Amino acid sequence: MKQNLEAILRQSVEGKAWHGPSVREAIEGVDAALADRRLGSSHTIHELVLHIAAWMDEAAERMYGRKHKEPLPGNFPAPVDWAQSQQALQDSLEKLLAAVREKAEDSHWEPLAGVAQHNAYHAGQIVTLRNLSV
Repeated sequence: MKQNLEAILRQSVEGKAWHGPSVREAIEGVDAALADRRLGSSHTIHELVLHIAAWMDEAAERMYGRKHKEPLPGNFPAPVDWAQSQQALQDSLEKLLAAVREKAEDSHWEPLAGVAQHNAYHAGQIVTLRNLSV
């Protein structure tokens, strides 16, 4: 089970997922200007990346028994540096995968599958924002 969960989560961020581009594929080639471009009242690509990272961190926290109402940096953390935010995305994935390897039980299947679905949903939003920004 742990290997399946790890593979599903990894694919949602950096793999060739069946549903379409992973988060990493969706942001490939996105520069800081595009990442911070706001279309109407939508979140920016940058905000979405930090939101994804924050919720993967929170999922890991919950696996270790620490439950917060929302992620510690907030639901949509304020963007600062695009390169650092991309690294935060990778760091949060690695933190979550470590928690899966150390703590995953059958009861974690549904919430962790939800994290992968959450990532896929926002990857789709990022692709849409990219397409609208061209």
